[in-house]
Amino acid sequence: MAEFLWLDLETSGLDPDREIILEIGVIIANDSKGGDFTETAVEQTVITPYDFGGRSAQQILDEMYPRVRDMHTKNGLLAELADPALCCSITEADDYFAALVPDGLPSIAGNSVGSFDLQFLRRHMPKFAARLSHRVFDVSTLLRAERTYGDSESFMNVKADAHRALADARASLATARAFVARRY
Repeated sequence: MAEFLWLDLETSGLDPDREIILEIGVIIANDSKGGDFTETAVEQTVITPYDFGGRSAQQILDEMYPRVRDMHTKNGLLAELADPALCCSITEADDYFAALVPDGLPSIAGNSVGSFDLQFLRRHMPKFAARLSHRVFDVSTLLRAERTYGDSESFMNVKADAHRALADARASLATARAFVARRY
């Protein structure tokens, strides 16, 4: 049985050496029936903005690209970040998600998860990142293959416009389910 950790992060920007993680969404799913991806755990956490790279949390938030600020304003994430009761620290999130990961180093899965999310995790949540396999199931590769070689109408319409971590992780999982159902 294959185990996958479906993941999405919302961040203050694109550079893991300058930006911070604002939210994490995780779905742990087992796949024993060829694409069913049975969910065994679902978690989402908003992370208190933190000082990083010699810059204060406020400075990092103030310097967000306008497009990122607009996106996180519209989806309500910036408002949640302003309420300490809704957030945990990056250290608490790292410890929590590291403990959530089952033994056996599950493959990380999601959209652009290997080139984006995993880089942020290695930089900001090293305990959690160390619990994950080096194997990556990246649905952006499936989408690219369908755009290039296939009939993309069948499963590419699965999309999350929310830019919220759990909604985006769910959209990636739905894309994988639809792809497997179509192909196999």
